[in-house]
Amino acid sequence: MSFDNFVQITGGAEAVKKALFGVSTIIYKHPSKENIPLETSIPDPTPSIIIPSELPVYPASNFYSAPDAAIPSVHPSLYVLGSTRHVPELAVPADDHGRLPIYQSILPVIPTYSAPKCLGELDKKSEHGVSRLHFLEERDEETLSRRLIKLSQNNKVRSATELFDSMRTSGLQPSAHACNSLLPCYVHRSPLADAMRMFEFMKAKGMATGHTYTLILKAVASNQGYVSALEMFNKIEEEEDSKKIIDVIVYNTMIYFCGRAKEWMLVERLWRRLEQHSLNGTLLAYDLLDNIFVQCGQSELAIAAYQEMLQKGLDPSEDIMKAIIASCTKEGKWEFAMSTFSRMMRAGMNLGLILFNSIINSLGKDGQDELAFRMYHLLKQSGLKPDQYTWITLLLALYRSGRCWDCLKLFHGIKGKHPTLLNDHLYNTALISCEKLGQWEHGLQLLWLMEKRGLKLSVVSYNHVIGACEVASKPKVALKVYQRMINQRCSPDTFTHLSIIRACIWGSLWTEVEDILEIGLQPVSIKTNKHIPVNASEVNSLILYIIA
Repeated sequence: MSFDNFVQITGGAEAVKKALFGVSTIIYKHPSKENIPLETSIPDPTPSIIIPSELPVYPASNFYSAPDAAIPSVHPSLYVLGSTRHVPELAVPADDHGRLPIYQSILPVIPTYSAPKCLGELDKKSEHGVSRLHFLEERDEETLSRRLIKLSQNNKVRSATELFDSMRTSGLQPSAHACNSLLPCYVHRSPLADAMRMFEFMKAKGMATGHTYTLILKAVASNQGYVSALEMFNKIEEEEDSKKIIDVIVYNTMIYFCGRAKEWMLVERLWRRLEQHSLNGTLLAYDLLDNIFVQCGQSELAIAAYQEMLQKGLDPSEDIMKAIIASCTKEGKWEFAMSTFSRMMRAGMNLGLILFNSIINSLGKDGQDELAFRMYHLLKQSGLKPDQYTWITLLLALYRSGRCWDCLKLFHGIKGKHPTLLNDHLYNTALISCEKLGQWEHGLQLLWLMEKRGLKLSVVSYNHVIGACEVASKPKVALKVYQRMINQRCSPDTFTHLSIIRACIWGSLWTEVEDILEIGLQPVSIKTNKHIPVNASEVNSLILYIIA
């Protein structure tokens, strides 16, 4: 048997009276569609009766009286939900206090659920205010959990929170997947306290997973810093129940935040603890380790992490291999760099100019000039054009191999074919060979070309030319270069003074030596016009040199 409507009337006594009068008038003007005899018996409702979802439903402790319906409610807002016969007029008497009596409803009384107080996840305010509780028509936990997941994925934080609180109040348990879906919403769009309450709830219910720990540690590190996150991580590790849950992704999270703070020692500890807990590092873990160690200048640790990754059968990415080659260049391990380069070629990876320059530099540092030039020819075959850094590494490879004349020949070839690439670094590299060969005339010529091209003449450039004059036993020329250096307002350093003093001693120019030792020839600045005496270390070095 069906009825036309349910009527809900709430508010003060006077308002309820006026509303009942209006309803009575409407019923009088529009009689019922059905003529139901008064003697008709109404069967008891089945448990599947549905309350419209638009009507808010509250815990029975607030709006419903005890099972005895005759006891009036003391709440100021009466919640009337029942059925009446369709009569021409409806007269509802009030009590002495102006309140309406409560009629026995045919609907089942909603039981009273006590909100969980152990963790306070429902009785505290969040960013979204006080969560409203709803009567849940659906009682299947799996179905409600799927709804919670969908709301969380759509960033409906308020609706998801209300559904979560209603499930908890109704004694229903959301799934771990649903809670893990809601937790990121709190992490990204709510205060940290909301996320912590959800985390503690999941932890207490045994629903926390590795993903849960990852999310909460990320939230703590983002809001309070990596130190707080690390302290929390250490406490989690000490708990017996959590040890079985923590996975390598949780470690990756902590490695990332410690590495971002350049705390490579903490990163190394986390890496070692991975092995202690018998967790196999993933490709992402080793990628993080290598990048962090390279950025922090810990080349040995980067190479060690790379070797461990190869032992576990993992295929390193292109970025990892490039970082390892850079580390090998710094540590002088050209053989390991070449093997890594060959691995990249076999894998068909992109071999850029920077990678070729790094390999050539690694070979040049060890004096492997022939291999360096092989790499140069391979660079040209790959369709790449050498840049200034390429030529500098090749010149240094020849110099370190003792082929100084070839170094000067290559420099003049660069000057003839690629004049636009010449800079002060290339000139200084050629001046090193001039200094070793004692080619002071050649050095003076290069110094003059640098001035003509408007390149910056640093103290290093002058030192190389003065050194060439010293090797060639040309003290007077060295003094002229030194005087030119002073006139150009270039401040000499310790190496300048040592070289010019040695040259003067070989030429028996003692007066010039005394002048340099007493007052020097260069003022500190144009403003003060004061002279800098040769410092004590230079004098001591000179005395030791003379005694020797």
